[in-house]
Amino acid sequence: MNSSLCLRILCQLVLVHLTLSLTLIPCCAQTPSTVTVIAEQAPVQIGQKVIATVKKGEQLKVVEIKGDWYCVLPSRGWIHKQFLRFETPSPEKASASAQPQADKPTEMQQVPLKGANAGATETIRTLHKRLRGNNCGGHRITPEIVETLARYRCNALRIHISVDEEERKKPVDQRTQPTADNPLAPYAAHLKNIDAILPLCRKNDIQIILTAGDIFGRKIDVLWQNTVEGAAVREHIIAFWSAMSRRYRNEPAIVAYDIKNEPSYTPENAKSWWEDNLPKCIAAIRGHDTSVWIVVEPHIAFAAEFPSMPLIDDARVMYSFHHYWPHGYTHQGVRFIQGRSKEDSRGKYTYPGNSPCVAEEKTESKNLPYWDRIAVEKNNAGSDRFSEKTSECQNFAG
Repeated sequence: MNSSLCLRILCQLVLVHLTLSLTLIPCCAQTPSTVTVIAEQAPVQIGQKVIATVKKGEQLKVVEIKGDWYCVLPSRGWIHKQFLRFETPSPEKASASAQPQADKPTEMQQVPLKGANAGATETIRTLHKRLRGNNCGGHRITPEIVETLARYRCNALRIHISVDEEERKKPVDQRTQPTADNPLAPYAAHLKNIDAILPLCRKNDIQIILTAGDIFGRKIDVLWQNTVEGAAVREHIIAFWSAMSRRYRNEPAIVAYDIKNEPSYTPENAKSWWEDNLPKCIAAIRGHDTSVWIVVEPHIAFAAEFPSMPLIDDARVMYSFHHYWPHGYTHQGVRFIQGRSKEDSRGKYTYPGNSPCVAEEKTESKNLPYWDRIAVEKNNAGSDRFSEKTSECQNFAG
């Protein structure tokens, strides 16, 4: 089977995937372009932390609204509406503001930063209200794949970054090592591929989410083990994200960093992830880029694990789960195409209908569960319960 046909099949699976794949819940219908501060001093916050104050009469550009809170430039912090005066643009003003203007930043432009980051620039990233796309390894992504996704009207691409394939073929002691000067050395081929597709992604308005896959030193659970190996990979993932965010801080097509693909941990060592390693990764990113989105996942990215996640004290976070179920239906033929199975299961299962989960596939059980919309909603109920913690969180389903 040629690669073009394989890609079309995988794209169709994604698009048919109950139209749920890569869906972002929009936070508001319309955003006013500017607001005026009416208080003598108004606090600008990220989470519970006040990062700045603004004075009465100052006009601020608004980039996002969540309930009673307004995200403003240049700080990307949040101000409560009680401190602001605003107006909804008239149709004439809205039409005029839609025209390109030299003094109005768009997601393809940069604005100067103030304070400690003076002299730097910040790229404005506005997420599509609904993201629809595909998931791909950085070693496989090509301009031809991006063009195919654009023809399918996809607007999002999630890319795994792992140790380069050629490096994996070498004996462990001969592989390229990350260094303090170049933490991204083991990923040179991945980064070359990503850089090659950026112009096409910008042209076709395809937004990229980068995720840490099999990074250097990573094994399924070694990240959490109290070993020298585990400590090394915990340090490396922080350096990895610091270097990645520095490299792509001015790239508008890259809108989000998914800190770890399907983190695998137990209740006993979850604390080290949520309270130590993950915050350090986010801090490393924010040291270079305050506008990019952060994506976090619970254990194995299961929706059922959502209630165990804490809320992250950052204004631009998405909470993600991976919607595999019904697994037999969404993945039919994938393992065969990848050479991981001798059975070609394409066309074997239908939706609604009976199809296996991962457990049934392993045991070859004949008592396959029935899947329809109600079953899917029940399976994903954990993310709904999590959303009840706050009206401001964003859910990202892949």
